[in-house]
Amino acid sequence: MGFGDLQTRDALLLLNTFLADKSYIQGYYPTQGDIAVFEAVKQPPSADLEHALRWYTHIASFSDVEKQKFQGESQSIENYGQDSQVKHELKTPAVSSEKKPADDDDIDLFGDEDEEESEQTRQRLAAYAEKKSKTQLVPLAFTIKKLQITCVVEDDKVGTDMIEERIMELEDHVQSVDIFSFRKI
Repeated sequence: MGFGDLQTRDALLLLNTFLADKSYIQGYYPTQGDIAVFEAVKQPPSADLEHALRWYTHIASFSDVEKQKFQGESQSIENYGQDSQVKHELKTPAVSSEKKPADDDDIDLFGDEDEEESEQTRQRLAAYAEKKSKTQLVPLAFTIKKLQITCVVEDDKVGTDMIEERIMELEDHVQSVDIFSFRKI
């Protein structure tokens, strides 16, 4: 089925959707299929197509010698992508009075979620929030607790004093800010 002409925005949207939960075109490591699609794209996708751009820059990072060592056979570009039954429709489909075949799956990608899926998602988010809430507040003394945050700061771009000032702006909730450890890389 393929992505179509990868010089068009619609085809790049299909590629971006395809790569949303995948690292490569086929399997779990780069193959000749990645090279075929990479060569069809010809230039980096725009920044709003983050999955396609991530994949493109990753494949571009390999040298020609490394690319030749990728496994698999190079096939026609139409043989790659969209191998699942889920289709990403970019334009509104025409309404027809014909009956759909019995084996056609009615998948509504943009419609409401199933109640089971949304309930499961809510449960996972609640469990994650509960886990994070337990790990962030650290007892200090009596009923006083401190919020301990770990972050990596590139000192060339953002100074730690700028971060301290932004945190101290929340003076209703913050009494002081301490740097636990500081290491320059």
